[in-house]
Amino acid sequence: MQQGKVFLLMAGLTAVLAVIGGFLGGQGGALIAFGFAIVTNVGMYWFSDRAVLRMYRARVIGPEDAPALYQMVDRLRQRA
Repeated sequence: MQQGKVFLLMAGLTAVLAVIGGFLGGQGGALIAFGFAIVTNVGMYWFSDRAVLRMYRARVIGPEDAPALYQMVDRLRQRA
């Protein structure tokens, strides 16, 4: 269900961008906007996880960095 919603959102945004490109540059503008939208969608599909982690300055921690947090996550991991 969630993948379907994401697909519809990305397809809708691609269509909107292509229509705007068509208004601004005719058929050539629509094709350029469509190509840009496809490249952007593929890039976000592959790199969105890394972009969010970088945005929040996430880093790998070990037991010596935050022992209480590490133990809590380890207990959750064992129960899963």
